Amino acid sequence: MGDPRLFSVLQLEESIKLVKEQLESLGTQHRDYAYLLSKLSDLWLCKSRKTMQEYDNDQAIECSRQAVDAMLSTEPDPAYILGRLESLLFEKFKATGNKNDFEEAYKLIGQALKASKSHSVQWIGIQYDFNVLHLRNFKHFRNVRALDEVIESSRILVDLRNEGKSGLSMALIRHIYSEALCEKAKVKGSVDELREGIAESYRALDACKSSDSEYPIIMCSLPVKVLYHYQSTQLLDILKEVMRLSQHALDTVPQDNRHRPLILLNHGLFLFHFSERVRNSDPTLSLSYLDQAITKANEAILNTASDWNQYNLVQLLDNLSAWLGLKIKLTGDILSGQDSVEIAERALQHMPVEYQERPTVLNNLACTLDTLFEALQHTDHDKALEYLKRGIQVATSAVSESDEADSRYAERMLNLAAMHVKLCRKTADRDEFQKAKVLWLSASSCNSALPVVRVSASLKAGQSCFDVGDFETSYNVLSSAVQLLSRISPRWVPPADQQHLLSQGSGIAGLAAAAALQMERVPYEALRSLEMGRCVMSGLTMNVKDDVSELREAHPDLYKRYDSLRLSFSRGPNIADAHYLNQEKILSQVNDDLTAVEKEIRQQRGFENFQLPLSADEMRDLAKSGPIVAFNVVRYRSDVLIITSQDIISTQLPNLKYTDLEKNIEAMKDLGFGTRRRDIVLMESAQPQQNIKSILQWLWDVAVKPVLDKTKLTKSKRIWWMTNGLMALAPLHAAGNHAEGSRDNTLSQVISSYISSFKALSYARKKRTDPSPARNFLLLAMANTPGHQTLKVEAEQEILQLRFGAHLTTKLHPTTSEVLSLLPQYPIVHLACHGHLSSRSPSSSGLVFMDPSQSSTATLPISAIERISTSTSTSNFELAFLSACSTAELSYGRHIDEAINLANCFQVLGFRHVIGTIWSASDASAGVMATKFYGRLSEQIREKKRALDVAEALHEAVREYKEEWKGEEWEGALHWGPWIHMGI
Repeated sequence: MGDPRLFSVLQLEESIKLVKEQLESLGTQHRDYAYLLSKLSDLWLCKSRKTMQEYDNDQAIECSRQAVDAMLSTEPDPAYILGRLESLLFEKFKATGNKNDFEEAYKLIGQALKASKSHSVQWIGIQYDFNVLHLRNFKHFRNVRALDEVIESSRILVDLRNEGKSGLSMALIRHIYSEALCEKAKVKGSVDELREGIAESYRALDACKSSDSEYPIIMCSLPVKVLYHYQSTQLLDILKEVMRLSQHALDTVPQDNRHRPLILLNHGLFLFHFSERVRNSDPTLSLSYLDQAITKANEAILNTASDWNQYNLVQLLDNLSAWLGLKIKLTGDILSGQDSVEIAERALQHMPVEYQERPTVLNNLACTLDTLFEALQHTDHDKALEYLKRGIQVATSAVSESDEADSRYAERMLNLAAMHVKLCRKTADRDEFQKAKVLWLSASSCNSALPVVRVSASLKAGQSCFDVGDFETSYNVLSSAVQLLSRISPRWVPPADQQHLLSQGSGIAGLAAAAALQMERVPYEALRSLEMGRCVMSGLTMNVKDDVSELREAHPDLYKRYDSLRLSFSRGPNIADAHYLNQEKILSQVNDDLTAVEKEIRQQRGFENFQLPLSADEMRDLAKSGPIVAFNVVRYRSDVLIITSQDIISTQLPNLKYTDLEKNIEAMKDLGFGTRRRDIVLMESAQPQQNIKSILQWLWDVAVKPVLDKTKLTKSKRIWWMTNGLMALAPLHAAGNHAEGSRDNTLSQVISSYISSFKALSYARKKRTDPSPARNFLLLAMANTPGHQTLKVEAEQEILQLRFGAHLTTKLHPTTSEVLSLLPQYPIVHLACHGHLSSRSPSSSGLVFMDPSQSSTATLPISAIERISTSTSTSNFELAFLSACSTAELSYGRHIDEAINLANCFQVLGFRHVIGTIWSASDASAGVMATKFYGRLSEQIREKKRALDVAEALHEAVREYKEEWKGEEWEGALHWGPWIHMGI
């Protein structure tokens, strides 16, 4: 008869007529009757594909159904006949979504599998088809057991293929196996199964050529699976791998391939995620990525075939709608938002009844309506309110139709809550706020949500409960969220990703502490929240480098295991060009092993608190040399916690208002305190003298003086300031009245040091110096920095040469690689160079040196400097004098709780003392301070002091500089005021 797929419609009609005649002549009891009916079904199917007539397809199904009914008990190949009907019903289900068709197909293929010889070539083919149906069963009807069936049978199929018992494509077998593993991982939240699923997809790709028919299928799905991995971890390197795979698909899948539109659409999706990743840090780049995503979606539309299935069409429309909705956020383009709404409505119209992603489409539409409200609320109040109310209706549907096991369920609740709050503000209807509060609380406890989403929800829930006086719920929610921060950012995650993830919980530690004090809990509970929720990144790094000599002496075997693991962890995977999955798996496993050893260590007497937040006794012990003062200022209340060797007390500061703090910090910034260059110039102001004087006096009156009045100092007059949130930007050491003869100022009362956390102070004090240290000095100077203002560093060079010439190594205009090589070799370093502060990405802040080629400059970032501490023995690090721009200045915004700056970086590196500036110091100031400070330090060295008193030397240098200042005292504060001491 030939291949009916190649027949014309006329030839197919003739063939159908002939087969019908044969059937009439054979009779229903003939052994070939059922087989011929199946052949007749094939002919009708081929005709339907030519004519696109529903009648022809129905005839194909009817004939196949008759064939099944006509099978005799002696039927030689029942599996073939059953499989034909199953295939037809499954195709019909994909077109119509009729659940009855799917259930019948599912039943038939099970019968076909039983009717075939186990592990035969036919059995393998049917089992593969059954796996495809199992996957559909899960995707459409959420039958999780179906995934287990696919996983179990796929392993058998892989083994049979390896044994040469099947000609079925190994790529397709592994592809379906991968699909099931990844879907199972989503259900269980299992990282291991997700990694295994992605690895199977890579193996599927390796098992085929770009010319194979299955290649485009795999290239469509693999990047999407890796994207889910990115969404679960928020690791930028994984998103880059997604883009690499997607670009490879675009480069290798032919233009006319039917999968090309989906590849284009997916590429747009990946660009959209890049746009979202950089939206806060680089809005211009974010818009560029978004425009590229929209372009890809439009390309996909142009390449879409007329018979493209409804699922892909809805996905295309939904994505394009979401991207246009984001564009209005970035540009304010109302037309983009209106187009987005129209496209989302088209997606809903084309959506099959059983489409599982309907809540996603609804959520995206709601977000666009919300954005239109934001764009119009000041120009067209009525229209804006209409958009907002409709957005709430749509978002409510998105939440109510979501599966609570869906990891996006909590995010949808957060979106709806935000809209309720906006409606509350517009209408003054407190019921709307109550609805938002309920949603925040539900999202905060949603077990299916990613930890980072739960932390964001907890922050909102805690605030809302605090607002209405429900302090107990606020405390419980916030303190639980603080515990989640370590899960958000495990220690093996790269610094840029840690910074991005932890920024989602900015401020939560301060609120938890405030709630604890509001509930009149013991002050230690507030301190513990602050300690656990701030400086998480530096704490993880310090754990890797911490001095654990006590463990070595008490439990040498445990010490060896612990030290080996933390060194392995710090160095990363020892694999050249390792696949990203291998790298992550190795680091994750080392992290798990390290955690297990830490738990074992904590079971030993005397080590119960090993690498955990310090106990109250340990905090008091740190205060033996002088009190530690921790401020916590949030919108609801202001408190100070004072830690002495005898006690931990808390005091509310009623006159320290958050709004005043905000206003004064902003005023300092406007006056020039935040400039990032060495030659500071006072910015224009109507009354700079009055502003500077009043700010420093205000800080004394509301914060420093009340603390000193309640604090018993030691003989050393030392005090350590530990600040939180906006208070971290306040110059506590410079507060007060600095008129001649006045002692109502910090400088006249105490010797100030700053510390980012108790962990940091404990870490610095554990650093043991050599009993007779060879105090060699290193000077790294960049007088002439291409592209930057010339620095006058002669005074600094001269004083160092004069005081320490025999022990001084000077390196002018060093390269970044030279700096990394030299730093570990010297206990005392002085850096006179430009600094770079990135407020949007603090971990990329750094010091400016020459690049290795000496042809241009390069920034040596904090992340690179800190890595020295994890790969080099630095036990003799003593002092780092950072005479660069704003080396102890913290960036504003969402990263402030991590206290990421150059001064803290050098402390993490292992320096016991760091001198830095909290705003830019002039060249003249740098020279004067170096001269006065090193004069005092040289005296201590001549006296052969084992431990240098750096804080006192700096204090006396600053005090003398202030007393010698000949100009206006308010202006002098700009010059002597930026210099601070951090450390022991």
